[in-house]
Formats: sequence, C-alpha cells, structure tokens
Amino acid sequence: MSTSTCCTQVLHVFEFRHSSWYGQYREDVISLLRRWGFCMAWINIKNSDGWCGDLEDGWPSMARTCNTAYLRLFGTKQKAIGRYGEEVLRDTILPMVQGPGAPKDSIVIFAQADVPNHAKADASFMAELLGRGDSQPGRSTKW
Repeated sequence: MSTSTCCTQVLHVFEFRHSSWYGQYREDVISLLRRWGFCMAWINIKNSDGWCGDLEDGWPSMARTCNTAYLRLFGTKQKAIGRYGEEVLRDTILPMVQGPGAPKDSIVIFAQADVPNHAKADASFMAELLGRGDSQPGRSTKW
C-alpha cells in the first residue's frame, strides 16, 4: 500500500496544544494538513492552570483542513470538568457539525473525563439535537 493510499483511507487528526502551531507558522501548518487531507482538531479548552501549554481559553483554531470536523470539548470550568449545557450545544456546537457550511462528517468528543457525568449529559443532549435520541450515553455511536 502506498503512502498516498494509506493517508486517504484513514482519518488522521492532529491536536496541537501549543501556540507555536497556531502562531507565525499557522498558514504553513494549515496548508500542509490540507494538502494531505489531514484534520486539525478543533479543541475547546479552559486553560487557567496551564494544562494545555500556553494556549488561551476557548478555541485556538477552527481552520477547516479536511472534510471532517473533529471537535474535542474539554469542559467549561477547568481541564476535563464542566458541562457545556443545552444552549451552547444548540447554538454553538450544532451549527459546526450540521447544516449549511458544515463538513461532510463530524466527530464530537466530550472529554470531561474527571466528571464523566458531564460528558455523558452533554453527549446525550447532542444526540437528541442530531435526532438520535435512542443513543446510549457513554457509548460511541457513529452519527
């Protein structure tokens, strides 16, 4: 199997946790990812204690580099803690993954590992928003 075949059959996601990836070389990084069809993870962080390098709170980048959106939501209070809640999921996250301008495929990961019930509640509501109310919280589902 050639490198080009391998790279197109598997989704490759890069999650950067330092501002240098988003700084002066940002356009070079984005161009490289787009050229190969690699996905830049859209991460949402609360980084007051520096667990995620020198990144500021929020979304470091939402550059689209492939036909898939890969969102990793780490929580609203600190690393891996804090629900996003219905309003944020409906008004902010849902339009990123569904509707006009949304990518072909989307993966949304709720990464509030320190309080799993936060992740489960957010994932359950997201499933309802996507019309998948029959999903089982805590279980991976391809939507």
